[in-house]
Amino acid sequence: MFATPTVVGDNVFIGSCSGKFYALDQYTGEQIWDYDTSNDGPSAQFHGDPIAVGQLIVTGSDAAEPSFVYGFDQNTGEVVWKWSVDSPETDILPVDGTLIGRTMVGDLVSFDSENGGLVWKVEGSGTLCRDRVRSPAYHDGRVYFTSEDGMLRVVSAGSGELEWETDLGCAAGAPRVWRGYLYVGLTSQKILKLSLEDGSIVAALDLEATPYSYLTPAGDVIVTTVGEKKLMALDADLGGIVWEHTTSSEWSAFRPLVWNGKVLAGDADGNLFAYNPADGSVAWQASFEGMIRGIGAQDDVIFVGTFQGMVYAYAHDMD
Repeated sequence: MFATPTVVGDNVFIGSCSGKFYALDQYTGEQIWDYDTSNDGPSAQFHGDPIAVGQLIVTGSDAAEPSFVYGFDQNTGEVVWKWSVDSPETDILPVDGTLIGRTMVGDLVSFDSENGGLVWKVEGSGTLCRDRVRSPAYHDGRVYFTSEDGMLRVVSAGSGELEWETDLGCAAGAPRVWRGYLYVGLTSQKILKLSLEDGSIVAALDLEATPYSYLTPAGDVIVTTVGEKKLMALDADLGGIVWEHTTSSEWSAFRPLVWNGKVLAGDADGNLFAYNPADGSVAWQASFEGMIRGIGAQDDVIFVGTFQGMVYAYAHDMD
């Protein structure tokens, strides 16, 4: 199974659940290099999006002991540094020379982007909740993350010091900063709009199922999957559902992608849909072999990773 492809320059970087991380030529699909995590022990998995940091491509592995965050040379695949941490399974945020992410045991960690050294760590709290998507959010010197005890916590990005916290109940997905507010989905089948300053609830919307995926702003709406089969667009004030689409199988890509003014979403039957964000009308559709797990794009090419271990480069006419 492949995660979300990340395109940097002429290369596509992607990790798999088989324990390998790949660099591919984005024009030909030719493999440039790979790295096998079995070099470091039991094969790990890759779930977070890789990010470019200078000449490095940085990604975290998980579901193995030990697991590592890797800093690979983009051109050669050489391991410039690796840092052992308890399964860093989320996206990693670049913040002022540091990299911040979550681990499978709930810790929030910050480490140096040049050498992988630990800067600070906030230990996880409790085991009540288990987010499906646990990546933190960053805004204006602060890191926002949902904890396993049902708390939303806000810490200084520089020191990890707690600034404030509030009890929301169990979060279902990663918090998202959008238009000066924090949005977060809950397992209680709600989405909340919160103040960035103190976490007070500005608006709430009850849904018919749990909003699981990444919250993806697109124009004047924010898009998420609700349950397994519905894709919904909500207005910024959480006044209601602007549009929704139901798939016959499952929305299997946890991260809808905004590309060329369209919302791209993939399902378990291999269908890739492009929706107009204003009204949800279908702009175009394409089909691939296998369950779609990740969607990336560069210029006029869309890269699709599937559960079955294929990566497709799809050129769609942007007109």
